[in-house]
Amino acid sequence: MKIKIKKIIASVLTFMMVFTQVPVNVFAETKGESIPLDITLVLDVSGSMDDPLSGGTKRMSVLKDSVYQLIDEFSTKNTNIEDVSKQNRIAIVKFAGDKNNKVGNDTYTSGGYRYNYTQVVSDYVAVQDTNKGDLKEKVKTINASGATNSQAAMELTKNLVNSSVNDTNRRYAKRVVIFVTDGVPTTQSSFDDDVANNAISIAKSIKKNAFIYSIGLSAKTNKTIVGDDGDGNWTETEKFNAYLHGISSNYPNATDYKNLGNKLNGANYYRGVKSSTEAHDTFAEIIRLLSNMLFDLADYTKVNEAKAKVPSNLNIYTEETVNALQEALDAVEEGKNITEQETVDGYAKAINEAINSLVIKDANYKKVNEAKAKVPNDLNIYTEETVNSLQEALDAVEEGKNITEQETVDGYANAINEAISKLVLKDADYKKVNEAKAKVPSNLNIYTEETVNALQEALDAVEEGKNITEQTEVDAMAKAIYEAISKLVLKDANYKKVNEAKAKVPSNLTIYTKETVNSLQEALDAVKEGKKITEQETVDGYAKAIYEAISKLVLKDATPTKQEAVTPTVKVETTNKETVKAENKKEVKKVKTGDSTNSVLYLGLFGFSLLIIYCIVMKKFIR
Repeated sequence: MKIKIKKIIASVLTFMMVFTQVPVNVFAETKGESIPLDITLVLDVSGSMDDPLSGGTKRMSVLKDSVYQLIDEFSTKNTNIEDVSKQNRIAIVKFAGDKNNKVGNDTYTSGGYRYNYTQVVSDYVAVQDTNKGDLKEKVKTINASGATNSQAAMELTKNLVNSSVNDTNRRYAKRVVIFVTDGVPTTQSSFDDDVANNAISIAKSIKKNAFIYSIGLSAKTNKTIVGDDGDGNWTETEKFNAYLHGISSNYPNATDYKNLGNKLNGANYYRGVKSSTEAHDTFAEIIRLLSNMLFDLADYTKVNEAKAKVPSNLNIYTEETVNALQEALDAVEEGKNITEQETVDGYAKAINEAINSLVIKDANYKKVNEAKAKVPNDLNIYTEETVNSLQEALDAVEEGKNITEQETVDGYANAINEAISKLVLKDADYKKVNEAKAKVPSNLNIYTEETVNALQEALDAVEEGKNITEQTEVDAMAKAIYEAISKLVLKDANYKKVNEAKAKVPSNLTIYTKETVNSLQEALDAVKEGKKITEQETVDGYAKAIYEAISKLVLKDATPTKQEAVTPTVKVETTNKETVKAENKKEVKKVKTGDSTNSVLYLGLFGFSLLIIYCIVMKKFIR
């Protein structure tokens, strides 16, 4: 029996993958995490449900017992599941007469008779031992009365299934519809094609998100009948069985009972029940199948595609990056279910990243380095032509080649060795000497005589005509010239014009305005001693600034104000007066000017007047 069931299940899986949008489940009797189910029981509660099945038990009693059986089973399962989002839920829809969109177990009166509404008796509820009694009580209070409006029932069922699909907490739940009826679809009493076909059409859309079991509680049930016998005259029995096939997931693309489409080979979603025993066994089997339904296996397609990209030869890659790839491969755990799809996709991503990060090993440059080590330290003793050939071989070497280019790298080594073997000695090279001579400044007049003489001695020491065996001596000549050039000392700048300008500063500045005297003082203060001859222009600028400041001196007005009567003091520094510290730390002379100069002048004039008087007196005396 188990082998037969597994064959059926395999066929169902294939059907669901190819023909529907319902994800595939793995039915197994092994231990694993059971998939949460949202089960919708769609129950026929028409008046005929009070009729007995074979054995005398009323169909309504058989139906209720079967529902109790399912509630008990899943409440027990839920008791062991702490996470509410992973518990199984059950909703109940009854159908008979007119549709009522309210949730409840209501009836209505028509023509003096009371009928059941077609309505949702209970929305989805996670049944547990604590609340299963409430759900059973709702089922218990249903009485048989009314027609068999399966179209309205499927409309309500579709709404329930859609609410489950849109519930983010039920992302991984599977949706199951168990449709139970004892008679033909009607709005009154006879088979109604419109009701039947509309119910089948709605069921087709439900099958995109759920799979549907149909159970016929009738002596007319015969799942081998899928249409008329070929004479074109449909009997009530042929319609009834084709209708229940169309409702079920046996025919996912059925549009009406006369157009069922292709049936999944081996599918067994339509069950016929003719006795209470068969009803019990049928529900027990469906419960077992649902109870053993495990989560879908995660899709490892991306992982397998990533693995397929792993290079066949990993020996050409660095150990570090190969190890990283191996870690990504070893991290893959097979057998994860759909709730861990993100983790599985992460495996694929890690593998792809590791593949992209693979670094090819560097080529072996050992032969190249050995060839380079043979290159003479001093290539100046070889002819330019042969050295150029060697240099070309050296310049041709491209570092960073990888192991796939090893042949090219070995070619570099062969070319270098061949160029070395063809080196030809040459005459001594005076290039450095000539380069050193070329660096001799064109104007030596700006340097001190002592350092210029030393440079001239180095130049005079050069002896032309040396050969390659005397290259060291020739290079020493160049070195001596370079050293002499490096020791050239610039002459000091000429401060003659500056000192001349300073000498032009009036001895008595008290007769000039403070503003112009300050400008003169700024020009004098700007003078920086110790400049070199290369800054002669700057030094001459000092002199020019002093001259300009002198030329711009403005005499005070004849009647000075109290403020102008203040004696300004201007510091004039020259190189032949009192010694002071200059900014460049050299010592210069300092001349002070002020009112004392006027006193000396007056005394001199006074003395000169006395001398003239003395001469006049003596001249008269002599006469």
